[in-house]
Amino acid sequence: RSLTARSTGPGERDLSLEMDGVLDRKTVLAEYEGVRLGDRRLDRRLERILPQLLVAPGDSFPEQMESEADQEALYRFLGNSRVTMDALLVGHRQQTLRRMEGQSLVRVIHDTTEFVFDGDREGLSIVQSDDQHRGFLAHFALAVSADEKRSPLGILGVRPFIKEHRQRGLTNSQKNLLKLHTPRDEKKSSRWEKLALDVVHDLPMGVEAIHL
Repeated sequence: RSLTARSTGPGERDLSLEMDGVLDRKTVLAEYEGVRLGDRRLDRRLERILPQLLVAPGDSFPEQMESEADQEALYRFLGNSRVTMDALLVGHRQQTLRRMEGQSLVRVIHDTTEFVFDGDREGLSIVQSDDQHRGFLAHFALAVSADEKRSPLGILGVRPFIKEHRQRGLTNSQKNLLKLHTPRDEKKSSRWEKLALDVVHDLPMGVEAIHL
């Protein structure tokens, strides 16, 4: 339980991954039916990994796996170049689009979340002001129904990224100058724009989206 996810948007909040109970296995596995990793062995490994993860989603990988062999196989699976976030989300995204069919309007909520890890880890950056917590950020697009219930329909896209600290040690005038000369494609606002365009491109026929 060394991971905490924290929204960085308005009204930011901690989303500690402490989960009780067991998620409905059939429902969750259905979200991965469309995943094809280009190697049947990887597909079979995913089929074995998922049920073990569902038992206690808030636990660490070593705690979730049934044996040391499963744990080693999990790390090999995650280290395979074919196993990417986009590839793993294909099934869930397909199911999300299916749930949107027949609705004339949906809301798509955009939010950037910090994933903060304890301990020393490679490839991460400082994500909090105390300079002690490292992790990465991810920008999400969550589809919800447009009615008063605002029922979650699923994730339409996610873009992970490492936080850069190019403004550290700069004066206010230097920071303003850096912002002025930063290409539009590299600005934070471009993540929202790019993901919104991706979502619009794949909307089911007859469905419109309000991006928030």
